[in-house]
Amino acid sequence: MSGITRFALFLLLLTGIAILGYHTMMDKVLVISPASGRFHAVAINDTLDGGHTVSKLVMTDSSWVLQYEIRQGAPYPYSTLSLFPPAEMGLLDLSHYDSIEVKARFNSAQPACRIRVQFRNINPAYTRPDIPQTMKYNEVQYDPRITEYPAKFVWGDFRVPTWWSSMVNAPYVLARTEVSYVTQIDITTPEVLPVGSQGSLEVVAINLYGKQISPTLFYQGVLGVWVIMALLFLIVRTVSYSRSLHAKEIREHELLSVNEALSLRSREMETMAKKDSLTGLLNRHGLRDHLVNAMDMARMGKNTLSVIMVDIDHFKQINDTQGHARGDEILREVAQTLQNSTRANDSVARWGGEEFLILCPLTQLQVAAMVAEKLRKYVEELNSQVTCSFGVAEYRGDGSASDLIQRADQALYRAKESGRNQVQRA
Repeated sequence: MSGITRFALFLLLLTGIAILGYHTMMDKVLVISPASGRFHAVAINDTLDGGHTVSKLVMTDSSWVLQYEIRQGAPYPYSTLSLFPPAEMGLLDLSHYDSIEVKARFNSAQPACRIRVQFRNINPAYTRPDIPQTMKYNEVQYDPRITEYPAKFVWGDFRVPTWWSSMVNAPYVLARTEVSYVTQIDITTPEVLPVGSQGSLEVVAINLYGKQISPTLFYQGVLGVWVIMALLFLIVRTVSYSRSLHAKEIREHELLSVNEALSLRSREMETMAKKDSLTGLLNRHGLRDHLVNAMDMARMGKNTLSVIMVDIDHFKQINDTQGHARGDEILREVAQTLQNSTRANDSVARWGGEEFLILCPLTQLQVAAMVAEKLRKYVEELNSQVTCSFGVAEYRGDGSASDLIQRADQALYRAKESGRNQVQRA
C-alpha cells in the first residue's frame, strides 16, 4: 500500500470519527419552561389596542396556562402568553439552533383553534423603542388537533407577516426570518376568534435544538483540515524528494570533489602569490596585471592614467627605535588607510619595504595629485608620528610601465629631498 493511499485512508477515518462525534456529542438544547425557572411569563391582550379581552395567567409546576375570554372592542381581539428571557441572558441569538419543539395545546370549545408562535426580534434598522409593533414577528401557525404533539419546526417554517413588512416599510432583505436578537417569545390565540370565545392555552415548554458548532462551520472545518493535511503531505513528500535529490547531488559532487579541491587550492595559491601577507594588499605581481590592462586601455582609448608612489618617512628610524613589531603595525595601519581612502576603481599595492604604489585609471595628473594630497592628510591624522611622501606621474601614451613607475619614483625622491610629508608631480 502506497504512502498516499495510507494517508487518504487515515483522513477518511479521522473524518468519519469527527462526523460521528459531531452528530452524537455536540448537541445543545435551550429549554424554555416553568421547570427551568428562567423565563418570565406575562399575559398580554388587546387592551393595549382599545379592546376588552380578559386574560389571566396561571402558572403550575409543569406549565403556563393562559385563560382568556375574547370580548369586543379591538379590531383583532387576541390574548397572548409572552415569555421574556432573564436579564443575564440579554438578547437571544437563536440562529445557532436549527429545530424548535413546541409543547402547547388549547382547551377550548371553539372548533378551529390555531396556535401562533412568534419570536420577536429587534434590529435598529427597523425597530423603534417607542413602538413595540416594530419588533419583527417571526411567526408560525399550526392546528394542534391535526399536528403531532409536540409540534416540531425549523426556521424555514417561520414567516414574517406581510402587514408588518408594510407597516415598517422594510426592504426585501429585512423581511426575512431573523432570530439573532430575540427579545421575547409570544404564544397567542388565532388572528380571528368570535367574540365571547373562552378557553385556555396551556404551554408546557418550548425547546430549541442545535449544535455547539453550526453545520456550515463544522464542515468548513473538516474541509479545512483536509486542505491543511493535503498541504502537509505535499510538503513532507517534497522534503523527502528534495532530500533524495540532495543525496544524489552529493554523490555526484563527491566524484568532482577532488578536482574542485585541487582547483580551489590552486586559486588560493595564486591569490596568495598576488597578495602581500603582512598588509593584505596586492604585491608587485598582483598589481602587474592591473597595470598592463590599464595601460592597454589608455593606449586604445587614449584615456588618461596616473600612478602614485608612496613612501613612509623615516621608516628605518621607526624600526630601529620602536622595533620591527611596531614597524609592521605601522605598515598595516598605513596600508589600511590607503586602501579605505582610495576610489573604487583604484588599485593599491605594497611595492616593497615601506613603499606603496597606487594605480589610478582614467585619472589626470592634477586629479591624481589631489588624491595623493588627501591620502597624505589621512595618514598624518592617523598617527602624528608617521607621515608619508608622495610622487605622482601620468602616462603620456608612450613608453613602458617601467618608465611610468620610474617617473613617479623620481617625483617621490624630490618630495623626500624637499622635506618629506608632501606631494610632488613628475
